[in-house]
Amino acid sequence: MMNRSIFLLLACALLLLPLTPVAADDHGDNDHGDSEAKSEGKDNESKSADADKEKKPEKPKTLTVKPEPFKLEVTLKGVFEAAEVTEVALRPESWAEWTVVEAVAQGEEVVEGKTLVEFDTEKIDTAIADLEAAQAASELALKQADEAFRVAKKTVPLQLEEAERAHRVAEETLENFLETDKEDAIEDAHYNVELNENFFLYEQEELRQLEKMYKEDDVTEETEEIILLRLQHRIKNAKMRVERAKKARDRMLEYEIPRREAALRTAAETATLALEAARAKLPASLIERELALERLRRDRVKSEEKLEELRRDRAAMTILSPAAGLVYYGRCDRGRWGQMSAVGEALRPHGQLKPNMVVMTIVDPDSMFVRTTVEEKQLHELEVGVEAVVTPTAFPEMELDAELSEVSRVPIAAGKFDGRVQLAEETDFGRVVPGMACSIKLTTYENAEAILVPKAAIHDEDEGDGKFVYVQVDDKPEKRSVETGKSKDDKVEITDGLAEGDVLLLEKPAK
Repeated sequence: MMNRSIFLLLACALLLLPLTPVAADDHGDNDHGDSEAKSEGKDNESKSADADKEKKPEKPKTLTVKPEPFKLEVTLKGVFEAAEVTEVALRPESWAEWTVVEAVAQGEEVVEGKTLVEFDTEKIDTAIADLEAAQAASELALKQADEAFRVAKKTVPLQLEEAERAHRVAEETLENFLETDKEDAIEDAHYNVELNENFFLYEQEELRQLEKMYKEDDVTEETEEIILLRLQHRIKNAKMRVERAKKARDRMLEYEIPRREAALRTAAETATLALEAARAKLPASLIERELALERLRRDRVKSEEKLEELRRDRAAMTILSPAAGLVYYGRCDRGRWGQMSAVGEALRPHGQLKPNMVVMTIVDPDSMFVRTTVEEKQLHELEVGVEAVVTPTAFPEMELDAELSEVSRVPIAAGKFDGRVQLAEETDFGRVVPGMACSIKLTTYENAEAILVPKAAIHDEDEGDGKFVYVQVDDKPEKRSVETGKSKDDKVEITDGLAEGDVLLLEKPAK
């Protein structure tokens, strides 16, 4: 505030200076005064001009509309991939041990039929020889089992018949013993005692009669004595037979008849059990023999199949190339060779390969296309058929003509879609091979005579979705509705509403 006061006082003092009388001693002093007066006049004129300039409004910033080239591009990362590939897979039928002896190097160019991998065959040859020997033994066992079953089918009915006959005989023997033989045996025992007792009595009576007769004669001759002596011996013998008969009877009644009855009952029960067992076991044994024979036949078939599988696996111990091309280790997954290192390690001499794996892939390097990944947010910009320029990462000076040939309908991962870029026919790939990386520049839109204006010059209508700009007509702003198209950076394409030569106001004019 103080500085401003001092400035005003100085200005006033300067304005009062011409009014102050000055002593003019000579002519030169007068000339000096005239000069100062002229200078002061010029200063006043300059200040007046500046004041007039400040009062005039500044001209609005404008842009004269003229067509210019407009191009939109999308840049993607890609990888070269061969369209014609032939996978060489190890798919054995039975053998599990695949030891590498020798394998072709990765990147080697091969012809169809060339040996790619050779495996150690010593163990599989031994296994085949052992199985062939086992086949001969199983063939003999099968023949023996077949013959045994054929005989069993005939003998089982005979064995059943024999068991039934034995059972019937045992039952009949027991029944006959109980009904007849037992009583007959008891009667015979008693009768034998009675018979011997009667004979003993007869002998005694005869001796008594002879003695009586010889006694009445009062004379005993020598012959008579002999007869009497003989009769006495016979009596003694008869008495002994009576005793033996009694003992035999007692033994028969007490031991032999009960034992025989028990033996016959046991035999009958045994025969019954034997028949039941025969009825249960003999048909079952026949079924078991038949099942065993079927099992041998199945085992025989399996053994033959196993042998054939081993023989086919043996033939696969030398892998030949199914096609001509470049050798890559492992399999290709969307242009990437993720298994290359692991498979390469397994393909070294004495390395082990696992069954059911892709060992190598034979690729045709002349059938390449470019595989890429399209972000979901880029889908609206891309259409199949748009032109592209492919630049290999290894050779940035190369530019290969191409076009977007395919974009997957469904994502291959969250927010990512598979894309395929087809290279122009007769493309000279030079040193580019499948698996190399590249960049892809796709021209998604191109207009050689586009009307482009800054985004700031376009305004939104207060109501609706319309847009408008201001153009200068006869030094006055005029509102004009426009249609917009594509945009890039801070420029927007005007498709309708502006023409070449129109003067566009870059800012909204003041009201």
